[in-house]
Amino acid sequence: RGGPDAIEGARTHAVPIARGNGNWLLGDDGRAYSFVGQHVSQDLPQLFGPQREALEVVRHYRVLRAIFEPAGLRVTLTGQDEKGNWTIVRDDRIDVLLGNRDVLDRAQRVVDLYRRHLEAERDRIRRVDARYANGVAVAWTTPPDPAAAPGIGAAGGGGGAGQHQAAGRRAAPRPG
Repeated sequence: RGGPDAIEGARTHAVPIARGNGNWLLGDDGRAYSFVGQHVSQDLPQLFGPQREALEVVRHYRVLRAIFEPAGLRVTLTGQDEKGNWTIVRDDRIDVLLGNRDVLDRAQRVVDLYRRHLEAERDRIRRVDARYANGVAVAWTTPPDPAAAPGIGAAGGGGGAGQHQAAGRRAAPRPG
């Protein structure tokens, strides 16, 4: 009688590691599961994107998480819009815009900039836009402290809240 009972007894359950499009869970086994009628932790990261790109969204989430987490930055939302543009939201509610080209290189650029210049100013950052070919723009909630982050400031007349700063090499005139 070991056949069916042994198979049933050997079954394991996947542990959810992310929520997707509001109607499925990503398990630690890499598979998607429905969670209709089940309690799901709101602490799980969220993945969004076109249904036809679900596997790509999962793949990017895993790679982006591996890029950001060594710097102490937890990715809580990863999404792709209909035009293929990627956005992530970190646990500190900072939006990171990555565009639709060279996404992983741009993500690494954000992490490098964060480690070198932005970590001390993390509470003042609203958004990091890395859709540029050679730099990033930072939107501030309040002006940065030049002493805490040398070389980083608000662009535009006066450096008030909400102004952007191009960092890195020269930023392209328009995101791409």
